[in-house]
Amino acid sequence: MIKLDEMTVLDQFVCVGLINALSNGSVDEHKAHDKVRLSDEPLFSFIYDGRNSKDFLKTWKLVRTTESLDAARTKKILVYTDAITGLEVRFEAIVYSDYPALEWVLYFINTAKEDIPILENIQALDTLITVPDDAPDSVTLHHSQGSLCNDTDFMPFDDALRKGEKKMLTTRGGRSSQDSLPFYNLQLGDQGLIVAIGWSGQWASSIECSAD
Repeated sequence: MIKLDEMTVLDQFVCVGLINALSNGSVDEHKAHDKVRLSDEPLFSFIYDGRNSKDFLKTWKLVRTTESLDAARTKKILVYTDAITGLEVRFEAIVYSDYPALEWVLYFINTAKEDIPILENIQALDTLITVPDDAPDSVTLHHSQGSLCNDTDFMPFDDALRKGEKKMLTTRGGRSSQDSLPFYNLQLGDQGLIVAIGWSGQWASSIECSAD
């Protein structure tokens, strides 16, 4: 399994290739890619009042809606609401029927009249990817250096991640591409996962090849 987490920006677009699961449902158009499957858990996580959302989100009220945008795009909206504090978590995703891609934005809304508990450590993408038993022992992370105003700007890298290894991509100075470009490709044999972070500020992404 591979864990993707620590994308620490509140609102961001993430385009993902070869996805066949959207939260508790599945994207039927892309069943041809079942060899690489995301967890059926929500694709995001956060800490609320000291607790991880993975431990309580299933107990919140959930409303699903679907809207056809055009012949190639469908909008799927998942709205989770905490009946006690009034926090609303809104996951808006666009699924493409002509390409195995998904993009989404995560919103947090306080619907109560008073302050809510502390909301922190928001991971817009936090999921496990299950790969087949005959997959290679390592995966390859294709990524590029950002701009440091020197002759190595935008240099491409191909890092092999073996079981138990972890790679952190991040930026600094409040910029979106100072140390790393906000795009990377996780190659899993002859398949893969492409991630693009549409955020104009600082971000971080951690990719771990689980020993499991």
